[in-house]
Amino acid sequence: MKNQQVVYETIKSVVGQANILTIPRVFIDFLGDLETALFLSQVIYWSDRGKQFGGWFYKTYQEWEQELGLNEYKVRKAKTKLENLGILQTKIKKADGNPTVHYKLLAKPFDDWFLQNLKERSCENLRNETINF
Repeated sequence: MKNQQVVYETIKSVVGQANILTIPRVFIDFLGDLETALFLSQVIYWSDRGKQFGGWFYKTYQEWEQELGLNEYKVRKAKTKLENLGILQTKIKKADGNPTVHYKLLAKPFDDWFLQNLKERSCENLRNETINF
């Protein structure tokens, strides 16, 4: 295989869809920081993919770091922020024999929080448009 083809194949394996993280722009606006917005986006992604009953899933801090590039401190900070908003519930249970944080997105509180932020944003935009005329 030619060097150019090896480089191309390597690049393809690194930038494939499985290696792309997305953050809805409104999450950044609503939460005020990229890390929490990214964490929330992935919590939503995993919330219906976990093998636990009732929407629970678990990840170690090392797994979060590999997935998001966020260290334990940043994950804990984002987790706490979402818990304080009332949209995330966590508990520590054993997973693979080790105490591990389990996560659950609280669907109804999340929906309410999200819709309230959209409503406030729309009202703010309307006020700004009225002032600009």
